[in-house]
Amino acid sequence: DAFALASQLKTEIAQNNNAVLAISGDYIRHRTEGICLRNGVLYRDTPDKTRDVGVIYRDGTMKTFVAKEVPADIVNDPNVWQIIGFGPALLDENGKAKTSFNTKVSGINPRALIGYYEPGHFCFILVEGRQYDKKKEKYSAGLTMKELSVLCETLGFKQAFNLDGGATACMYFNGNLVNHNKNYPREVNDIFYLPFSADPPPATETPAPEETPSAEPAESLEPETAEGPETGESSAEETVSGNGN
Repeated sequence: DAFALASQLKTEIAQNNNAVLAISGDYIRHRTEGICLRNGVLYRDTPDKTRDVGVIYRDGTMKTFVAKEVPADIVNDPNVWQIIGFGPALLDENGKAKTSFNTKVSGINPRALIGYYEPGHFCFILVEGRQYDKKKEKYSAGLTMKELSVLCETLGFKQAFNLDGGATACMYFNGNLVNHNKNYPREVNDIFYLPFSADPPPATETPAPEETPSAEPAESLEPETAEGPETGESSAEETVSGNGN
């Protein structure tokens, strides 16, 4: 994950952090509540009891928690690498599609999400929407939350978590914006990204590396604690983008 000091286009944040792949973050600076832990650094510990939480651990595993089941001491877990708070969680504990969601935005919209297969194996998905052809007819409407959940099950994810969508939904790959409508994405303060090269986060019993990794996130909030390494990302083996029809 990377932060910008001020709102920027995701392409700018991605380029500044040497990203090969980037997708919408969780709009954290525009919410007054919600745990914010990035790359092992805690920036905010105020929970948002209305939102689900997605957690990526240092060993490359991922788990989602519904709002009422988020562990009270999760910010003190030394194995946690990222805490994502936009949501909702898209699959149940068995990797099956859900029928109800902890969100007020369940209708047809552009979407962005992170899916999890196995340790270190993630998938970023962009669903475009609100787009029209020359006859002013929609050719990419988006997906409902239920449709998004079914898509995640169909792709075989074990866990999946919704990221900021709507006008924020955006994907960057290898120097280019994937979105067809290049003028649509709004400026933001954070993204989730994979750098061209980065060392995996060290195990909790291993001291932080002395050398600074090649992709260093820009910092915008003063951290409350600074336990764990400052930079580094879990690796991903597969990326997918798709359009809502």
